[in-house]
Amino acid sequence: MNKLLADTNIYIDYRNSGRFTSILEPSKPSDEIVYVSAVVIMELFSGTFTRSEIAFLDNLTKVSRVSNKLVVPPWSDYVEAGRLLAKLQSQKGYEIKKTIGLTNDVLIALSARRIGATVITQNKKDFEAIQSVKDFKLKIVS
Repeated sequence: MNKLLADTNIYIDYRNSGRFTSILEPSKPSDEIVYVSAVVIMELFSGTFTRSEIAFLDNLTKVSRVSNKLVVPPWSDYVEAGRLLAKLQSQKGYEIKKTIGLTNDVLIALSARRIGATVITQNKKDFEAIQSVKDFKLKIVS
């Protein structure tokens, strides 16, 4: 079984246009299991304002928790994230004050690494930069 951890942009496109349905709702049995990051849930809720969007996220959270597919970063991921963010600042020139989303991306990458999942994202630049300082599985989609 291949484990996948979808980034926030995948869920946004899924909700807005139906893209990535084949990843998040495969029509055939698959050897892939999609896990949901608590960080992604947080990011999605931060831009959610309608009842239908809130209901979607409430359901996603509930189903993920009940099926044991919700991935919550432990304390050690936060410590490691801080170290990786320092490396990204010194090695890649990131200004963390201007790229708060990078912190979330690092936590998503570390969560995927911890459970042996592949991050699925459209955010090539940031995730490849993270991958250059910490190994994890990554699949860029467009």
